[in-house]
Amino acid sequence: MVDDHTPKPVATTLVEILRWRALHQGSDVAFTLLKDGEEEELSLSYGELDTLCRRVAARLQDLDAVGQPVLLVYPPGRDFLVGYLGCLYAGAIAVPIYPPDPRRMERTLPRFQAIATDCGATVALTQAANLGVVQAIGAYAPDLKSMRWASSDDLPP
Repeated sequence: MVDDHTPKPVATTLVEILRWRALHQGSDVAFTLLKDGEEEELSLSYGELDTLCRRVAARLQDLDAVGQPVLLVYPPGRDFLVGYLGCLYAGAIAVPIYPPDPRRMERTLPRFQAIATDCGATVALTQAANLGVVQAIGAYAPDLKSMRWASSDDLPP
């Protein structure tokens, strides 16, 4: 909560607003994930969210993804939010897409492949647990083998 002594934010972008809140309201809750829409499963403070987003942004900068489309291969949740905001922090273009289902690759991969090709993405972010899907994608779609993959949930501080 902003009190009378806290300066008011002077921000024009979502990244500037989040950075301001991390600096001035770092311990306040920024995000709460609800299990089944009712029970709290996970919360992140503005400070935690900012730190995670900056880690993702640094990784995207290492991958030369600034100004480039980046596939966000996540189910809904915390990791998607951090990946999306990390793209904004890095100046990359977020392209959300569900991961292909390895059990139905012949059905889910063509859509994935079409989106990846259409947007021109050469970098994809996902959860570490989904990196196994990458090998399956390469087996079914050799033209996507050159895509650079990174997990956003196991980045070093």
